[in-house]
Amino acid sequence: DPIRLRQVLVNLLGNAIKFTQDGRITLEVMPGDDGENVEFRVTDTGVGMPESDLERIFDDFVTLDVSYQREVEGTGLGLGIVRRLVNVMGGTIDVESVEGDGTVFWFELPLPAAAEASADGQPRRTPAALQDGIRIMVVEDNEINRMVVREMLEQHGAEVLEARDGGEGIKIASEVSFDLILMDISMPRVDGVLATHRIRETEGPNRTTPIIALTAHAMPDDIERFRAAGMNDVLTKPLSAERIEAMLFEQTGQLRTADTAGNGKAAASRACDLTARAGKELAEGYETLAELAEAGGPSAPIAELAHKLAGTAAVVGLGDAHAALVALVEAAAETPADIRAELGRVEATIGQLSA
Repeated sequence: DPIRLRQVLVNLLGNAIKFTQDGRITLEVMPGDDGENVEFRVTDTGVGMPESDLERIFDDFVTLDVSYQREVEGTGLGLGIVRRLVNVMGGTIDVESVEGDGTVFWFELPLPAAAEASADGQPRRTPAALQDGIRIMVVEDNEINRMVVREMLEQHGAEVLEARDGGEGIKIASEVSFDLILMDISMPRVDGVLATHRIRETEGPNRTTPIIALTAHAMPDDIERFRAAGMNDVLTKPLSAERIEAMLFEQTGQLRTADTAGNGKAAASRACDLTARAGKELAEGYETLAELAEAGGPSAPIAELAHKLAGTAAVVGLGDAHAALVALVEAAAETPADIRAELGRVEATIGQLSA
């Protein structure tokens, strides 16, 4: 299973990098002792771990001794997933470490022999390596965002299912197996972080499925929090065809050339329609924001709606409107005067769309 194997190696190598400020990291692949398995070893010369940590390092949500907290925050869940991935593939994993002298993680997998080469020296590809498409769930509360992401994914032959919020995403993930899940972060009721955690903690079909965070902006601390919940990577909005393509190949090992030939006019028409719909949503959203500010109630609804509208602006490339709405989200935590000032900026940028 190339996808799961890649996840295991990326996680182990990532941890080795975090633990090794100065030194060496090596990856070795060799036949197992029994001649039937393949052994992988990730060795670092970093800080190592005390023996007391080795027995629990593969437990979920384990954080090591406080002296290592900054470097390894959030990695306990990753190693728990690594163990489950290796077990699912029929293998075993273990670790050796000496505090102050480095760590070795190794695992063995029952891998098939390499494919025979054809007469021209190229490996013969089996039907399993030529899958036509992959199944992806997009969990996103914004309809326009869902439409944009769906179109990008379908151009690469993906089968796309949509969930309108985190709760619906959890339900669908418990019933349908996916190759990949794209998860918006900020959603009402059940956000993307909680939804990911719920999917990871169940025995459902997507416990180890790659989950990619979708967010308009993410600081390093946010990214660590996403990874600690079980997310594999982060895509920031606005999304581009190139980044979607790179993500698909990295996470699934598959890529079908985007099907765009001969439909330039149709694509342009869809882009115009999306921009028009986004402009309408932003204009109506501004009216609601103004009414909320005038009413003088709590600022949380203003911040929530502004964040949602910022996502709409980002996904269709309306940079000025996006920046103004993000500033309004931040102002909602301050005084009513700050809210009114930023609301004026939002009005100006959205007014330009219909000018």
